[in-house]
Amino acid sequence: MEKSQRIKDARSQSVPRTVGSGRIREGRPPPLPIRKPERLDSDELNKSVAAKLQPLEAVTKSILAGVEERKPSGTPLHKATCKDFAVGRASCSASSVVTLFPDRLEYKFSHSSQGRIDMIMYTKDMVAPELDARSLVLKFRVAKPLRHFIDAYDCTDSSHTLQLTFHDKADAAAFAEALPGSCKVALQVVGGSL
Repeated sequence: MEKSQRIKDARSQSVPRTVGSGRIREGRPPPLPIRKPERLDSDELNKSVAAKLQPLEAVTKSILAGVEERKPSGTPLHKATCKDFAVGRASCSASSVVTLFPDRLEYKFSHSSQGRIDMIMYTKDMVAPELDARSLVLKFRVAKPLRHFIDAYDCTDSSHTLQLTFHDKADAAAFAEALPGSCKVALQVVGGSL
């Protein structure tokens, strides 16, 4: 016999052809009995759902409180055009409108790698705010890490500051007048008067 014929014969003998061997499928198994759904009392169901949702109400309230805290509050106290922004080692020479609210400063920062960043600096977080009357530079620190500036701003290094330069002396004077009321530490005006 030829070698290929022997292989074919061996293969055909290795596969059993009996029904009970497990290799050949039998018919489908009998279907499972169908259970009829239990009838639930609607009051009992409502109580059960309410009990399960109770812990979620506290979580929802805390989330809503956090959102409310971040919502813009109050009307702007003053708006000014500024230039030459810095956050630690990161700098931006593009101009931006800086808006002073009762509780925060808002402006745009053009980051070299992350694009435009909406800066919201809460005055309660400002440490050692200082306004130089000659150069019109507002300088302050924040005592916590800044998410978009992890590599550029070290909150533990006193030489790392946030800075912005006012275009106009009148705008700097308006900020100097309005800002001290909302900062923890009073704004220091250095280098003369405005």
